[in-house]
Amino acid sequence: MWHTSAGLRALAGAEARLIREAVDSMADTICMNVDQGELQEFGVSAFDRLEPAQQLAMLCDVVEALLSETREAPELTFLNEAAVAAIYQTLYHNVELEIESTEVSDSTAWRAIIRNASVETDAADGSPRDAECPVPELSSRDLNDWSLEVGILASRVLHDADWEMEDLFVDQPPDASRALKQLIAIDGDYFVAVPPDCDEDDVELLLKRLRAVLHAPENPLDNGGQTGSRD
Repeated sequence: MWHTSAGLRALAGAEARLIREAVDSMADTICMNVDQGELQEFGVSAFDRLEPAQQLAMLCDVVEALLSETREAPELTFLNEAAVAAIYQTLYHNVELEIESTEVSDSTAWRAIIRNASVETDAADGSPRDAECPVPELSSRDLNDWSLEVGILASRVLHDADWEMEDLFVDQPPDASRALKQLIAIDGDYFVAVPPDCDEDDVELLLKRLRAVLHAPENPLDNGGQTGSRD
């Protein structure tokens, strides 16, 4: 379970598949760069600063929570929310690559994943989409439209972008930091999360754990195999 902007819930259906596919591609990229001795940036600074093994460990934790109805929802921190943000940033990056490569490929796979999740979640919400902001068609090559669509999907999970404000609290005196957090309604422990204690020797085990979660039947132990529901 996860404390989403839509309440305590586990992702299911096309929304869950979107997470699985994006994280699967992130794991491939992280492991490829480990082999090459390079670090991968996903466009979210708090996540990008982590070592590859720590990135995999954070992805394990957030994916297990996002997709399971039986796992207790973790407290939100700048690290786990940054990991979730990196997942959605990866979705947009993959669409960008897909559109830019249409000269050699007609694939719309990533656009289909995003569109399916949008259509399904809109139907579940029971509220019609604003006519001025329709779900993009698969043939759309407008990156602005797809960026907006990924942002809409991300907003169903993330409350805001508090993780981006980490630098505001660096070197702040305790009293000033506490007052600022109260002013902008951030939990006092939000920025004190510590990265996972792991290193390159743990990559193979972490990857195995992550793949097991990503490739398992959807919520196999929850509700007799039914997909997630919202509280």
